[in-house]
Order: sequence, then C-alpha cells, then structure tokens
Amino acid sequence: MNYYADSDQDGRIRAAFYAGRDKYRWRNMTDMQLHGVMGLVESLEREFNDGEHFEPMPPGTGPRAAAAVAAAVAIILTGCAADVDELRVTIDGVTITAEQATSTDAQREGLSGRDSVPDGTGMWFPLEPAQRTEVWMQDTRVPLDVVWIRDGRVTGVVTLQPCSTDPCPREPSPGIVDAILEAPAGTFAQTTVGAAVERRSTDE
Repeated sequence: MNYYADSDQDGRIRAAFYAGRDKYRWRNMTDMQLHGVMGLVESLEREFNDGEHFEPMPPGTGPRAAAAVAAAVAIILTGCAADVDELRVTIDGVTITAEQATSTDAQREGLSGRDSVPDGTGMWFPLEPAQRTEVWMQDTRVPLDVVWIRDGRVTGVVTLQPCSTDPCPREPSPGIVDAILEAPAGTFAQTTVGAAVERRSTDE
C-alpha cells in the first residue's frame, strides 16, 4: 500500500511522475527516483571527472569521488529503511510486529514492490497532524488489511487487493485519522470499529 498525505509536496511529485512517465518510460515511482539518482551521478561526474563517466568499481575501491557517488546513491535508495523502526501492535487480541514508517519517503513507498508480507508483520504509519487521507495499492503485490486509527481506537478496516492498473483507485479514510496500520489480508478480519489499539516497543 502507498500512503499519500494531503500535502502540496506529494501533489507535485504525483504530477511530475505522470508528466514524465511516457517520455522517460517510468513504470513506477522507483523508476522516477532512480532517474533522479542518475542525475546526481552525472553532476558528480562533471564536478570530479571532467564530465566523463566514472569507471565501474567494486565496493570499497576506487577514487574518493567514486566512493562519494556510491555513498550518495546508497543513502537515496535506502533512505526509507533508515527511517523505519519496529513496534508491536495489538488489536482485539491479534498482535503483529510492524515497521514504523515515519518519513515521507517511507510512507509513500509503504509495502509496495514486496513479493510477500509474512503473517504477523505489517507497517505502521503515524500521521501528524491527524487528517483525512487516502491510500492506494499501486505496485503492491499482495492483498492487505488497512486499519484506520484515531486516538488509540479503530475507526475502520478495509481489505484492499493488489493493483496493476494505472491509475489505481484510492481508498479514503473514514474521517480524520492519526495512524494507519497495514498487514496481510485477513489479519484483522474480525476487528471491530472502536477496538482499542495497543502499541509497545519490540524491546519490551
């Protein structure tokens, strides 16, 4: 699932994707991101290598400039993971270990692109401030339960199917929410509106 905050930044990113996808043959947001990475590589080649392509080198070898490029690319491509930690979430007696997506990039990516989401796992999206929002299943390969939450209580649950069309339909939140939890489809099939949501650190 991909989460989109109601923000000007996300709107501009979506608009840029749809404007450029045919010309640059972007299949998804990841392709667009990689395109941006190559722009950075070319900029560093102009700065450090007289505009010539860097010679491909294995990790840990080569001139400082090539190492700098590798580090920059790694930071961009793994930026989401750096902003994700884990917590345990329990609702109606069902407990999962959820990655916590706190950055805009991590929330935008969600669980899209994964071939599987193991039972007992999921992703937690904290929303600040609380807001009306929506989710979609663009490039998501497995069905998911989406739990809408506000003030520590469930306000709604919906099961969404993978989507390969473009654009994918969007699922609006049932009012203002301050968190979203997603997990493999069926995990929260018996969850009722109003159920308490308990969170704790995985270290406890």
